[in-house]
Amino acid sequence: MAVDIEEAKQHFANKSAWHHIKGKVNEVGLYVASGSVKLNKSAPRNLSVWTLDGDKVSLDDILQKHQNENKLTILNMGSFTCPVWRERQQKVQQLAKLYESDVASICIYVREAHASDEWALDMNEKMDISYPKPQTIEDRIAIAKRAKDELMDEDAVVYVDGPEKNAVNKAYTAVPIRICAIDAKGDLVFRSEGSGPFGYKPEELSAFLEKKLGPREGVQSILADT
Repeated sequence: MAVDIEEAKQHFANKSAWHHIKGKVNEVGLYVASGSVKLNKSAPRNLSVWTLDGDKVSLDDILQKHQNENKLTILNMGSFTCPVWRERQQKVQQLAKLYESDVASICIYVREAHASDEWALDMNEKMDISYPKPQTIEDRIAIAKRAKDELMDEDAVVYVDGPEKNAVNKAYTAVPIRICAIDAKGDLVFRSEGSGPFGYKPEELSAFLEKKLGPREGVQSILADT
């Protein structure tokens, strides 16, 4: 699903000051009590997520499986209502596939960046991507399923953060989207930085993977137009 990033930026700019303030207040409220996740320290993992079939599973078990395989785990965190995530997230999946002998990638579907009742975007309404803030895990799973169907490869692995506590989102401070990587020792060794969604940069993940695991052919074609 192609998204014009310049158009997305303009939609952000076109909204009123109050619209932005209201959205920011809601966002800040989610993170005010959380500590910032630390690089090169143990990654948060005592958290629950849900499969797209509605089964509750442990993030710790998922990470431990990848650690047992001596693999780096990429966490690709975002939501369907974020136009930047829609445009860029598949690049993360494709980069992981280039390194699949050493890397496992999972998407964790987190709170809507632009729910229709919290911080709506005109461009989402035009594209029929307009959802109120999910109140139940079933509501969030339904949107995550659409995101997978329209944005991801069939074999993409997707888990869903619980809407009641937004625990994974809060633990990893995905504001509102983020890429993280956890090594085979369980330490957080990479996270995308920068302000807001435009800090979500697959090219930074690519540079990290190349430094840690070596170059791979095909990277530049994946990153084109990032």
